[in-house]
Amino acid sequence: MARPTVEAFLAALPGDQAEVAQAIRRLVREAVPDAYEGIKWSQLVFESDGPFAALRGHTGHVTLTFWRGAELAADHSRLEGSGDRMRHVRFKSAEDVPGDDLRALISAAAASNRQQGDPTRRR
Repeated sequence: MARPTVEAFLAALPGDQAEVAQAIRRLVREAVPDAYEGIKWSQLVFESDGPFAALRGHTGHVTLTFWRGAELAADHSRLEGSGDRMRHVRFKSAEDVPGDDLRALISAAAASNRQQGDPTRRR
């Protein structure tokens, strides 16, 4: 069975969610041009030295989850969650996607992977 493509994943999202996802994808590409993107764990995963963010549609919103979000939370107030590692941001419309702030968060997440390595590997 063939793995789903990023384009197929995005095309399967409802209208508003697809617009949000495309806006976030553009920011990721601007912030981390060499990032790999693929479908893993039923979501769009962005990787640079391991996964740093993942995008998933939910009823009424899209979340962008950061693997090392707990480390980034002190500098980025939009991050939600209470786990020991991950945090996320929710978006209901493309207008909710803040350009510079989100781009900085994405850059910080990728930089954390460059410094610390793949967050999915045990040390």
